[in-house]
Amino acid sequence: MIADDEFVAAHFTIQGAQEGPVPALDLEPTGEPFEVVGMELDRIEDGKLAETWLAYDTPGFAEQLGALETKTTGAKR
Repeated sequence: MIADDEFVAAHFTIQGAQEGPVPALDLEPTGEPFEVVGMELDRIEDGKLAETWLAYDTPGFAEQLGALETKTTGAKR
């Protein structure tokens, strides 16, 4: 994590198992494990959170859950 007077930036890793539906990927629970990396950038104004930008590896997440065709698997699950 790094910060200055106006911005705070953080890199993160999320690990878990997909135990609920993921509507954005049209996925029912699979129980599959996943690990996703991402970053968040927050803008602070008058000591309060004013804006947040979030980016994470959506294709990598979808691939790990079998929702994305890949070169290694050759097809979606």
